[in-house]
Amino acid sequence: MSSVPNDVKGKGRATETTPLLSNGASTAPTETPHEDTERQQASHPEERQVALRRTLTNVFLGSLTAIILLLVLGALLVYSYVQRARGVEPDQLVKTIIFRGPSSVDVVEIKDGGEVVLDIKGLLGVDTDTILGFGDDDGNEDNVFVSLWKDVGRWGVGLLREVTVEMGDLVAYKAHTGDPLATTHAQQFAVPLTSHPGKPSDSSWLKPISLRVSAQPTQDTDLLQQVVQETWERGLLDLRLELDQVRVKGGNGKGGGWRSMLKVKRNDLATAFRYKVPDLPGLPKPRPPLVKLLQLVSYSLLLEGDDLSLYALATIPNPLEGIKFKVPKIPYEVSLLYPPLQPVPISTGVVAPVLTPPNVSLPITGKIVPLASPDSSIVLSSFLGQFLAGIPPPISIRCPLFPELTIETTFPPPDPLPKILEDVTIKHMSMAVAPGGGMLASGQVWATIALPPGLHIPINVTHVWPDLLLFDGPVNLPPEDEQSRPPLHLPDLPFPNITIPKLPRIKLPHVPGTPEHVPGRHTPTTQDPPPLPDPLPDRAFARIRPTDWVVATTLENCEGPDPVVADDWVLVEKRSEDCAKQPDNPGWKTIVTANVERVPVQVLPGRDKQFRAFVSKVVWSKSGVTAGMQGIAGVKSIVPGLMRGGTDEDAPALELDGLPFEGSVLVGKKGI
Repeated sequence: MSSVPNDVKGKGRATETTPLLSNGASTAPTETPHEDTERQQASHPEERQVALRRTLTNVFLGSLTAIILLLVLGALLVYSYVQRARGVEPDQLVKTIIFRGPSSVDVVEIKDGGEVVLDIKGLLGVDTDTILGFGDDDGNEDNVFVSLWKDVGRWGVGLLREVTVEMGDLVAYKAHTGDPLATTHAQQFAVPLTSHPGKPSDSSWLKPISLRVSAQPTQDTDLLQQVVQETWERGLLDLRLELDQVRVKGGNGKGGGWRSMLKVKRNDLATAFRYKVPDLPGLPKPRPPLVKLLQLVSYSLLLEGDDLSLYALATIPNPLEGIKFKVPKIPYEVSLLYPPLQPVPISTGVVAPVLTPPNVSLPITGKIVPLASPDSSIVLSSFLGQFLAGIPPPISIRCPLFPELTIETTFPPPDPLPKILEDVTIKHMSMAVAPGGGMLASGQVWATIALPPGLHIPINVTHVWPDLLLFDGPVNLPPEDEQSRPPLHLPDLPFPNITIPKLPRIKLPHVPGTPEHVPGRHTPTTQDPPPLPDPLPDRAFARIRPTDWVVATTLENCEGPDPVVADDWVLVEKRSEDCAKQPDNPGWKTIVTANVERVPVQVLPGRDKQFRAFVSKVVWSKSGVTAGMQGIAGVKSIVPGLMRGGTDEDAPALELDGLPFEGSVLVGKKGI
């Protein structure tokens, strides 16, 4: 066996004599583990890349698995919420929408055909707990998983923030009937969401909202008036609301994003709506009709150019207490009713309602429509006759924007009743025996026409028709003076009754506080006169009534000739300022005179003795005897701007009948 040199390097077979450890100087130094690892890695780059890929793969697969698990879990959560929301009944779903208000209602526009555009403001909230099934109806505490499930759902609601709602047509019906009252449509609007809604009775969690709504009321005006009247009487508005469809989309509807992916659609929703009309202080129960609560505060009729202008203010209690509203000017047309004649338009203008708690003020500005036909004159005369007699005359009110809506009501009369005829007397009065027997009276009737406050119209009275009773002494004689008056008479003078032509009867209302024949129940014509009062007034002894209209003269600017002083009659001194507008009676005043010639004096039945006694006193008196007058008068007048045709004789005239008056006349012996 050959020997191997000691300096040969490499792997050789070990012999039994080869030492395990060598202490030779030529032995290499020992390497550290770190250096060995680096040496191995540097020498094997493929193995390093494989290890890196393995590590990245493990991280990716782990992350993907976690994401998939989260997505599955999220999908399951969303599915659970959606299923809960879909399981809510339509009636319950409607109840989850909490609306408080409206706090204000602004009428933006009233279009032709009656469509009304409204801006409604109030508080709105959605009970998301009920929709998602978070309600704790059984009162038990939730376990950890249920609590976590609810917390995640509320977190999602807070992240969503709001939803956009698109509504179809909302139809309001009268409760328990199929009669539609109005159809409304709301523009798209955003509904804020709250992750922790409060109780429906609590308004602190609700958010302000503004809705633009257009409403088209029904053309059935009778139904609308019936619902308004029933609502006012019962104090409750009871409706049924039906919505054909509603679409809900997440977000504010202005852009895309994940929120817009949430979409919900529901069809055929219905709910009941009830609104309690608040009790108004001072109103009795049951409530009086709403029309009777309309009060005419003031009115003024002025002649402006050739037109009569109307300015008025009316008020009505506000049945919607706590709601602010704004309404634009509303046009109106008022017509007078006098069946069977057709309604007569009398005024057009605008009303601008203003909220003045606790009432609603109705400022009115308009014009008087001139009348042209004789029928119009009759209708207007009837209206004014009832108005001045304290009887509410019938009228109809309509708005051109609602052509089918006409409200029939009454016009409130003045309170207290105005006294149209004042200071009535007869100047230059004389009585003579008629050729065929009986007595005839002549003289000049003077009276002041005082229009009610607010009527500043220079009227021109063209004719009068007085019908009066003569009294022995003033009409309102104190009782003690009446008992002390000695009976005087001339027993041998014949005073037969004079037959008076009959006058037709036209029924008109009775004026309170006057005799039955005074109220103006008859329009003066040439037939039957009105019946005498029954019983006859005390101390009344004769009746004076012309058989036709008497031509009258209106003193311009309320100025007349200088008063004539005589011993045989009483002259009432007048001044021009008496007819001007005074603070105590801001209506127009004017003086009217009329000459009556040889008018029959009818001695009242059973009053011959009183008549002879009065004549006896006149004969034996040096200064004359005062005779009281009480009766009614008819007046024909031309009102500028009211009747077409100017002042021509054939122009329509305004005729008023049944105007009550009282006065006195001094009868001297030279007048008999």
